[in-house]
Amino acid sequence: MRRADRLFQIVQLIRGRRLTTAAFLAQRLEVSERTVYRDVADLQRQGVPIEGEAGVGYWLGAGFELPPLMFTQGEATALDDATRARLQTLREAVQSRHKLRPVYRDAADACSERTVRPLGCFYWGKVWTLSAWCELRNDFRGFRVDRIEAQEVLSGCFCDEPGKTLAEMLRRAQIERILLQS
Repeated sequence: MRRADRLFQIVQLIRGRRLTTAAFLAQRLEVSERTVYRDVADLQRQGVPIEGEAGVGYWLGAGFELPPLMFTQGEATALDDATRARLQTLREAVQSRHKLRPVYRDAADACSERTVRPLGCFYWGKVWTLSAWCELRNDFRGFRVDRIEAQEVLSGCFCDEPGKTLAEMLRRAQIERILLQS
């Protein structure tokens, strides 16, 4: 099992139970408890709110949700060939943690080129978007995939930094949603 798949499975297993021990995770994933400890620590550094207590187990902080990782039939049919190819490249960059340099045309038809850290691809019912940390704006940004005219996958990989992770982006979006409802 690839490490990325194992990290995803750890979150799913912890999320699906009230309390999960490292021994249970190690047995289910067929790895050592030491590997589980390392993986959980990595997830915590990436902003996943996994809490735990020695001798008790792990649990997931309230309100944490992972975005969907599979396409529904409707989402898959909504892709034309150019968007499908572009999206495949974007998803591979998200998975491999390679920075991207997209050429992007916004709603006002202005063209820009940026360097971004791709965090995830999301479907919003009509359009696909890339959520990323934009190094030009020093903030999270969303880019409609159909407005990306060209993209270059850069050779350097990026490491998570506090405040620049998918978990932080989702946390900010949740806070904004709460503030809008107030």
